[in-house]
Amino acid sequence: MTTMNLAPNRRISLACGDTTWTEDHTATTFRQIAHALDTGDMFAETVQGDQRTDRQRWASAVHFAVRLAGRSEELLAFRDRCGSHGTGCSCGMVDPGGIGSVLCDYAQAPEDPVAAPGHAMGLTLRRPWASMLMVPTEAGGKNVENRTDTTTYRGPVLIYAGARLDQAGVELGRRQGLQCMDFHAAQQGWLGAAVLVDVHRARGCCAPWGNTRKTQQLYHWVFESPVRLARRPWRGGARGFVGLQQVSWSALINPKVYRGA
Repeated sequence: MTTMNLAPNRRISLACGDTTWTEDHTATTFRQIAHALDTGDMFAETVQGDQRTDRQRWASAVHFAVRLAGRSEELLAFRDRCGSHGTGCSCGMVDPGGIGSVLCDYAQAPEDPVAAPGHAMGLTLRRPWASMLMVPTEAGGKNVENRTDTTTYRGPVLIYAGARLDQAGVELGRRQGLQCMDFHAAQQGWLGAAVLVDVHRARGCCAPWGNTRKTQQLYHWVFESPVRLARRPWRGGARGFVGLQQVSWSALINPKVYRGA
């Protein structure tokens, strides 16, 4: 059994060389971008953590990150405005699941978001399970990942669909009435993000997606608030990784956005 101890706290402190991003600066920058995305009402009061629960703030951060990832004009304008957050940035983040962490990572956008991790967490899942996790439970999506490892981390997780295809997942999805299983089976690479809200021992619970084995202890990782990227970012040489790992939120961005600037 592997235990990962990565529990996030609340407050945000961004420091970059001689430049410090206060919570007021983070909130102002966030509001400007949210207004440009026409999402001011959706993300109202997100930065003020005490006014929302952790799960609500994490869900808002996921929605904000995915939506902004698809808007090249806003991304380029943001990078120009916050150019002090360069590759030498040494940000100290106390809340790895908040809006501030998204803004910091998007300003830096390393070439390899796994080799040069930022302030998000990422997880590689087999196909079609990864894509099925991106379907809301209201639409019959999968909200439980069966794993042999556990973690104390709760918060946003970026989902990467690996190269391996589990045919059992295709068959189970069809039995459960999930539509377009050929689509889910074909999805590979960074797909989006969801919020990890609970991890517990498998004890015959969480049907139909949760499994229990007599010969091996399993853990149910429970997700909610999934948001799928409208277009997967193509990254040459990208590959999956083992376990829950620290990555950059910028994995959600197509690298061509910044290369062409």
